[in-house]
Amino acid sequence: PYRTIIDAQMPGTYMLDWGVVHFFGGGAVGLRVFDFTLLALAALAMLWIAWPTDRFAGFFAAALLALLHGRDGIPQTAQRDLIMAVLMLLALATAFHAVRRSQPGWMFLFGFCTATAASIKPTAAPVALLLILVAVVLRRRRRPVFWSMAWAILGLALPCLAVAIFLFKEQSIPGFIAALHGMWPYYAT
Repeated sequence: PYRTIIDAQMPGTYMLDWGVVHFFGGGAVGLRVFDFTLLALAALAMLWIAWPTDRFAGFFAAALLALLHGRDGIPQTAQRDLIMAVLMLLALATAFHAVRRSQPGWMFLFGFCTATAASIKPTAAPVALLLILVAVVLRRRRRPVFWSMAWAILGLALPCLAVAIFLFKEQSIPGFIAALHGMWPYYAT
C-alpha cells in the first residue's frame, strides 16, 4: 500500500481487513458474519449508553440502525463507515460507563476505539475531544482525572503505534506521507 497501490484508504482499513479475513474468513459468509457482529456490537453499545435511563431508546436506536443498514443490501456489507460508527458508539459507551461508575480503566477502550476509527478515516478523530468533557465532568464531581486521561491516552496510542509499525513493515511511510500531502487533499476537494 502507498508504494505500489496508490489508494485513498487510511492504514487502519488494511489492518482491519486483514483481521476480518483471518478471523471470519475471506468468503462472503465470513463478511456477512462480520457485518452481523458489527450490528450486534452497535446494539450493545446503544443499549449500554441508554441503559440507566431508557432501555427502550437504546433498543429502538439499535433496531433502526439494523433496519437502515439492512435496507442497503449485500453490496454495503461491513463498509468502513459502519465499522467507524460501531467503533465510535463503543467509544462513547465506554466513556459514559467510566464516568458513571468511576472506573477509569474503561477509558482505555474509549481511546482504543477512537484511534482505531480515526485510522480508518480521520473524520472520526474529533471524538477524542470528548476527553475534555470527561475531564470537566470528573472535576465537577471532585473525582481524580489523571487515571482516566492516562488510560485514554494509552488507548489512543496503541492503534497509532500499530499503524506506524504496519507502515514501517510494508516500507510505505514515504508513500503514505506523499499521499497525505498530494493525492488526499486533491481527492478531498
